[in-house]
Amino acid sequence: MRASAYGLSFNPLAWSFRQRFLAGLAGCAGVLLYALYTQFFGGLTPCPLCTLQRGAFIALGIAFLIGAVHAPNARMGRAGYVVLCLLCAGLGAAVAIRHVWLQQL
Repeated sequence: MRASAYGLSFNPLAWSFRQRFLAGLAGCAGVLLYALYTQFFGGLTPCPLCTLQRGAFIALGIAFLIGAVHAPNARMGRAGYVVLCLLCAGLGAAVAIRHVWLQQL
C-alpha cells in the first residue's frame, strides 16, 4: 500500500499543522541531544553564549510542543503560534550571530 493510504506523506507541504509542529519539536530535540552528547561525551564545555542558544532552542521546542498539542483550527490562532516560534527562533539567531561575530574577532 502507498504511504498516503495511511495518512502519511513525504511532502512537508502536505502535512497538517500538528505534524509540522511535531517535526519542529523533533528538530529542536535532536539539536539539544547532540549538544548534550558533545558536552558529556565529547568533553566540550559550553560557553555562556552556547548556553543562551540552548535556552532559545528549549523555548522554541516548548512553543512547538504547545502549538502541536493545541493545534488550533482558526487562522489567527495558528498565526499566534507561528509568531511565537519566530520570536524564539529570532532570539536564538541573534545570539548565534553575536557568537559567530565574537569568534571571528
